[in-house]
Amino acid sequence: MKIRDLTTDDLNFMAEHSVSRGLKEYPATVDLSFALEDDGQLIGTGGLKLLNKTSAWCWMDWTAEAKGTPYTVFRIVDEYLEKLAKDLGLRCVMAAVRIDFPEAIRTVEHLGFQREGTMVRFYGDSDADFYVRTF
Repeated sequence: MKIRDLTTDDLNFMAEHSVSRGLKEYPATVDLSFALEDDGQLIGTGGLKLLNKTSAWCWMDWTAEAKGTPYTVFRIVDEYLEKLAKDLGLRCVMAAVRIDFPEAIRTVEHLGFQREGTMVRFYGDSDADFYVRTF
């Protein structure tokens, strides 16, 4: 498994194969992005939007194939986030997760994010849990 640069083709593929329950929008702005593939098969995408010199907003999206090797996915993404944090001087990475999406909640928690609170109507009429990972 390896991380590589994200392409528009990757985003288009994820629009058709995402497990994110119908969320098919590209992030508005991405400062750093990645694609995770296994033997040439795209299994996930993600990125960071830098907010200031020490903080960033994180997003990730996965295909169903990522469920087949969750610990490998978590390890690789965790190592990548650690490297980005060190290289960029990040102290805080934040994420929003729909409160009705337990798989996503487990993902961010496995990646070391801690729940900080609830953001009311963050996704239109749906609330989101606010998660933070510090480095």
